[in-house]
Amino acid sequence: MKTLTGTSIITRLEPYRVHLLVLLGAVGTMLMAFLAVTDRAVLLVGAVGGVAALVFTQRRPEAVLAMWIVVVPFVASAPNATFRRAFWLVHRLLPPLTILLILLAALGVGRNTSTKPLPRLRLTEVLMAGYLLASVLSVLYMNDNTTATLYRVYDRIFIPMCLYLLIVLLRPDEAALRKFVPFLIFATIAQVLLGAISWTVPGLLPSHWVTRAGERTVGSLGSPGEYTVLLTSGILLMAQSYSFRNRANGSGIRQALTRRSILAVILLGFVMVAFTFSRASWLAAALVAFGLLSLNPRVARNAAAGFVLIAILAVTSGVFAGQLDFAAQRLQSEGSTDTALSRLPVMAASVRMFQERPLQGWGFGNFDEVDRDFQTEVAGFFPQKDHVSHNVYLTIAAEQGAIGVVLFLGPLIGAAIITKRAWRSLAPRGFWSRKFVIALWLGLAVHVIVNNFADSQTTVGPGLWWATLGLIVSIGRSHFDIRETHGANS
Repeated sequence: MKTLTGTSIITRLEPYRVHLLVLLGAVGTMLMAFLAVTDRAVLLVGAVGGVAALVFTQRRPEAVLAMWIVVVPFVASAPNATFRRAFWLVHRLLPPLTILLILLAALGVGRNTSTKPLPRLRLTEVLMAGYLLASVLSVLYMNDNTTATLYRVYDRIFIPMCLYLLIVLLRPDEAALRKFVPFLIFATIAQVLLGAISWTVPGLLPSHWVTRAGERTVGSLGSPGEYTVLLTSGILLMAQSYSFRNRANGSGIRQALTRRSILAVILLGFVMVAFTFSRASWLAAALVAFGLLSLNPRVARNAAAGFVLIAILAVTSGVFAGQLDFAAQRLQSEGSTDTALSRLPVMAASVRMFQERPLQGWGFGNFDEVDRDFQTEVAGFFPQKDHVSHNVYLTIAAEQGAIGVVLFLGPLIGAAIITKRAWRSLAPRGFWSRKFVIALWLGLAVHVIVNNFADSQTTVGPGLWWATLGLIVSIGRSHFDIRETHGANS
């Protein structure tokens, strides 16, 4: 029950929520780093467990999504045993358990605060289930390291699909999405701060977060690609959310501070993506910048002006001379060319593996065991050591054949069809609008760019992929007449 005092406090703090998020992001990031460095992460587990209990006590299943985006990026790649317990709780346990509770509530077991009936699952979800089943069967029949590989299927396929299902089953409206955006902003701010700390005072961070300190920005994820995916997702939704804020809420000074705070986070997000020194990340950032220029010109112009100013200061002051030299090497050096060429034999091997077994592939998780046998010299180059695939889609084709490719990409095609059908019903402007859907598709485009140059190293990338796809499907289905599409199973 809401008290008058509680309502009053929330109402008074509401205009300052962005500034509170910045403060909480800074404090939370430093607290997480302190717990990891001092090996006191058991406190984190207790806190997360308490929040999880609160979530189920208050019957708010949608809060699991917020918990996932706030906690999992910190613990997904942590070797610390206690941090792994937090990963078990928030990633491996809560999403499927929440779906089970939702289904039980729909059957009349327990209580449910939602009055909306559960939606009918369609061909898109059937294809997802088919891909999950095909992956499990591929492991059971074609992989010798069955247990460890099944864990990988669970973490990177099943749980991300659970995030998708949570969104599709709960069918969040505009108000619910607005409540979720601050948690993504928090995660973005935290990763920006971690990136900045890794370049300035890396000793403040745990060792597994600074394995590439002074070389690339990876935050707590250990991967430039997934770091880019998380930051660009936050940038896109921040720009979309706060471009349509009602200026009548609070004084002009408050609104100006809020806009400047958001622009600062967006600007620093682009800077940290630039400091990943990943060409795929640079290409993805360019796409997002172009998208912002079309969707939110004011935000894009202000962020671009700030970025240019930082670039000018960096060049004239010499503060980032080392980073600028490294960026030039990434684009022009002989070593950079060799790095790019070293991937060609592996990519060619992926194609040959697919051609050898086009239907079922060589088995989920078996790429690294088989690809060396299919590598040949390409463009006069043959790598001295074996490399990972660096391409998610070629890996799927080689490991799972045409069956895996069709089942994996099928939901993406289904989401595109749903968006097309719903397009005329979507508002042309506003938060809950065509621009919001375009921003989500831009987020998926970032995944596609990154996945063509790097493998997913944690569960964060797949989780964001399926969650974004779930939002697109949920918004689309809520905007076209279901009766017209009954039986179409799109």
